[in-house]
Amino acid sequence: MERAFIIWGIIISITAVAAADLTIPVSASHNAVSGLIFLSENPSGTNINPAFIYPGAEAGGSYLYNLADLPYYTLHLSTLSGQWGFYLGGSHLAHPLYQETVSNLSFNLRRELYAFGISFRMLQTQIRNFDTARAFALDSGFIVYYDSFTLGFSLRNVSQTRFQGQFLPIVVHWEVNHSLSRNSSLSVGIEKEKGYDFTLKFGAFHRLYPQLALLAGYQYEPDRIGAGIILLPAPLQVTYSFLTHRYLAPTHFISLTYSFDKVVSE
Repeated sequence: MERAFIIWGIIISITAVAAADLTIPVSASHNAVSGLIFLSENPSGTNINPAFIYPGAEAGGSYLYNLADLPYYTLHLSTLSGQWGFYLGGSHLAHPLYQETVSNLSFNLRRELYAFGISFRMLQTQIRNFDTARAFALDSGFIVYYDSFTLGFSLRNVSQTRFQGQFLPIVVHWEVNHSLSRNSSLSVGIEKEKGYDFTLKFGAFHRLYPQLALLAGYQYEPDRIGAGIILLPAPLQVTYSFLTHRYLAPTHFISLTYSFDKVVSE
């Protein structure tokens, strides 16, 4: 009975804010560091900041909060031609009573010192024997590259789209990454949703061996701790991670990435 109440509570909270895709990590690496994208390069980074591009294919899966009733799947595909990038991806939450699908189509321009991108996002929810709803939103992002620093800024729901009679949340993501060496980097990030307090994030990446790396992250408000391990038998990459929750069990996530050749013409 307690398990059923927890699941229904999650479903009710999802439908109330009508934008659960904004708070659920879209890959194992992001799950480890609460959505920071510059610590490890994956195609899924474009989902959070449309200006980010890493050519490759990535698929992942999880049971949210370790509940078998909440399977969650993600798929990301990105390509790069000269300075122009293209991304197609999405996620699917497949509870028997509630299903949510988020699809993203992104275009970006990458130059030596900066990158810019936009994303067209479709959100569709379906509650069994009740209602199906759909909405379209526009996201944007900007990245600056300077020496060993990378600064990213993205704005979700620039279009101020309504969904089921309410505005989708407008969310700002900001992240700065400092590369300490070829094998280590640190990131600090802020996530701010209109009408809510700031969420502060810290993350670290370290490559122990050529084919083994570690991720670790901490998020303040709400407090969450994450960690992950990356196996790098190029061109494949396998990532496993977990992220704690204040009241529920940790979310475990696994992703498989196949990297394409990354060639940028300046």
